[in-house]
Amino acid sequence: MPHDLRKTRKLRGRRTHGWGRVAQHRRSSRKGGRGMAGASDHKFMSYVGVIGPEKGFKPKPYRRPARSVNLSELERLAGAPGPSGRGNLIELYSMGIDKLLSEGDAPKGVEIVVSSWSKRAEEKVKAAGGSIRQP
Repeated sequence: MPHDLRKTRKLRGRRTHGWGRVAQHRRSSRKGGRGMAGASDHKFMSYVGVIGPEKGFKPKPYRRPARSVNLSELERLAGAPGPSGRGNLIELYSMGIDKLLSEGDAPKGVEIVVSSWSKRAEEKVKAAGGSIRQP
């Protein structure tokens, strides 16, 4: 049911309905051609998946971002003993943490097992009487 609030009712008799030239917004002119037209130039990137991988369009392999933890968070993690049952051993590697960073103070006399760490974190842990080793 037509009513006077619709934009179409205002534009009746105005030929282009706000689209500029007469041919705009008609047929296939605004789409960039019909079908596969432009697949080799202006629509190429949208068809790369359809055509197949072209030279130079190899996707980068997925890299999981490194999970890191600061020295200040070690006290929270040290509350629960590690899988070995010893209270002074923190196995960050088995918790899914990849790197130890140096922000905060190191807990005293703690042995930490992690795959990588910063130099400053190692200095702080050794100054507190602990040690860091790889799994």
